[in-house]
Amino acid sequence: MRKSLANPISEAHARGQVTALLKGTFHRERPADAELVQYLSAEIAGSIWRQYEIGPFQWQAKHLRWFLRDGTAELSMDDRHTYYLTVERVSQALGKWGRWEDDLASGPWAIPPAAARPAGVIAACCIEFHAVLVRLGPLTSCSGPFFIAWRSYIWNSVGSLCDVAMSGVYFHN
Repeated sequence: MRKSLANPISEAHARGQVTALLKGTFHRERPADAELVQYLSAEIAGSIWRQYEIGPFQWQAKHLRWFLRDGTAELSMDDRHTYYLTVERVSQALGKWGRWEDDLASGPWAIPPAAARPAGVIAACCIEFHAVLVRLGPLTSCSGPFFIAWRSYIWNSVGSLCDVAMSGVYFHN
């Protein structure tokens, strides 16, 4: 076995191995992105070394899955997803992503946090929309055809979306 692929003797050595592995993979990235990936990959390597005392060249999918499941359990979904993307990057550099993808992509960390947000954002907007309609009062308290047309347009445009987003909670007057 080549010396560079040997099992690391310390956490620092494991961190160094993964950093060296990724060094040549950052041609078209901003320096800040490259630094973040290197920092996170070193954190992953350190965590896995403390748990299993192995380095990146000995990793199997189960080690990375352990990290994603247990090592990131206390983090936000944004941070967990960022670590997942870093695990994907390291796995690609190791040439193992094709074999590991199904196992590693089956957790909550694999879902981009933005994909989980729209329903919540829409619901919050709908609550605010309803509050505005309540403050405006019934149509009879407002005069003018423009206002009636505007309120009707807003309800037709946003109201049905709110009905769906609020899962059956309707704001009809």
